[in-house]
Amino acid sequence: AHEVKNPLMTLSMGADYFLQRKPANDDETALLQDMKEAVHRASNIINLMLDFSKPRPLQLTDEDLNAVIENSLNLVRHQLFQQRINVVRQFQPGLPPVPLDRSRMEHVFLNLITNAAQAMAGGGTLTIRTALHEANDSRLGEMPQVTAEIEDTGPGIPDSMFGRLFEP
Repeated sequence: AHEVKNPLMTLSMGADYFLQRKPANDDETALLQDMKEAVHRASNIINLMLDFSKPRPLQLTDEDLNAVIENSLNLVRHQLFQQRINVVRQFQPGLPPVPLDRSRMEHVFLNLITNAAQAMAGGGTLTIRTALHEANDSRLGEMPQVTAEIEDTGPGIPDSMFGRLFEP
């Protein structure tokens, strides 16, 4: 992990350097920001692999679920564009903050979005919904429930794969 993270840090510092030099146009700024986000994502993946071998405790903070999903979408927006995937956002505004580990949840959404994109190789529609529901589980008391749903126009998961969905 250390040997991979050092070059990533160098790339991140290089992108910061060029961002501070005021790129010539908005496209260059966007490209440098994308590079920084890709480096950040790679670093998070390394951390998640380390967590898999030695899990770390959750770092729960109150987060805006819509913003967490939007950040995950931004990380793969070029891939979605290149694959001709139309993203439909049906985000309920004004959701209450949700206690979650932001990095891990962004990774979960990133995996779901990437898997959906791979299932729609010829293009398609990815719909992401968030919603607020009144508590309907007596164990949760009066706490409202915030949900996220991801739907794609791909062929679906074959029945033979359902038993392996949660394998590492």
